Parts: sequence; C-alpha cells; structure tokens
Amino acid sequence: MPLLDEDLDKRFVQVEKDETVGSALAKLQAQGGDDDWLICVTGDPSTVGVVGAGAMKGWLERMGPPLFELRFADLWNRLSQARAVQQEAVGIGAAERLALRSPGGVLVVLRGEEVAGCVRVTVKRGDETFPGSSMAQLYGEYISQAPDQRAKWQPSGVEPPVCPHCGHRGFYRYDATDGSFRCAECGQTIPG
Repeated sequence: MPLLDEDLDKRFVQVEKDETVGSALAKLQAQGGDDDWLICVTGDPSTVGVVGAGAMKGWLERMGPPLFELRFADLWNRLSQARAVQQEAVGIGAAERLALRSPGGVLVVLRGEEVAGCVRVTVKRGDETFPGSSMAQLYGEYISQAPDQRAKWQPSGVEPPVCPHCGHRGFYRYDATDGSFRCAECGQTIPG
C-alpha cells in the first residue's frame, strides 16, 4: 500500500537550488515554521538537499548576515543529501527502512517533482546557539532593519568569532568553491 498523506511529516519548506537562504526563511515564516522544520532543496530527481532550519543557526553564528544572501547551490555540499522516492512507490515500512539508511534519517517523498512530505526516523533538536529565537525570527529581525543598518546587524547576544590564525574578530566568509569558511581579514581557512 503506498504512503498516505497522513504518513508524511509536513514540517518542511521546498526551495530550488538557485534560491537564497533568505527566501527560504521568508517561506518558513509565511508557513509558520520553526527550527524543527526542514528546508528541502530540489534540483536532482534522486536526491534532495536537506537542512534543518535550526541547524542553520551554526552557519549564522560563523558567517553572520551574508548567510541570508547565499544561494543553496553554493551550500549544496553542506546539505544532507537525502534519498527521494515517489509517494506511490513505497509503503510506510519500506519508507522507514529507507529513511534509516538516508543521511540525517530523512526520506523525502515526492509527488511528481514536488515534495509531498518527509519520513523522519529521528528528530534532532539543534544546539541552542540562540536560545529562544528560531531561525525564522532571527531572519525577521534582520530583514526588518533598513538596508544600510543590515550591514552591521548581528544576532543579539553573539560576538563574532575570532580567527585562530590572525586573531581578527569578525564573521567568516564562506567559500562555495570548496565549502570552507575563511577569515575576512587574513583569508586563511577556518577548521571545522
């Protein structure tokens, strides 16, 4: 028997690879999502890039506001590459087994090219980098600022990290070519 709609976890937002993190978070806000929601990035018929909204807090802590302007194509190697199946192709038992073997314990279920939902075998809460604030709330705080004030915005209560190479305090830059973080001052790769 194929998966039914009530078998699926509907806590997700679907975006394309060329969309920005900011546009995904705007969709998340509009749908009333929270940090336990997934952002499903489509672009390949057999896999879907998946990231938990709460997991992006770690990215925000390292990169600061430039994160909101990055496209998911640039972040592709940082996303879990979850397996994707058509809704009518599997039943709930097979879907749970596939989710167990899929990165992050998530199986993305498609109806045609659209994400119909997910089957999750585990639900992990992200660390509380910004306690009490969801990623959607942090983006709302950022976007509500005037454009000239956004350049200096930083999440409340968070000091930019210190480069282990040169000691410069500031958010790191993300290098999409190799998926690394780099110091804005000395350009050295930041471990981790």
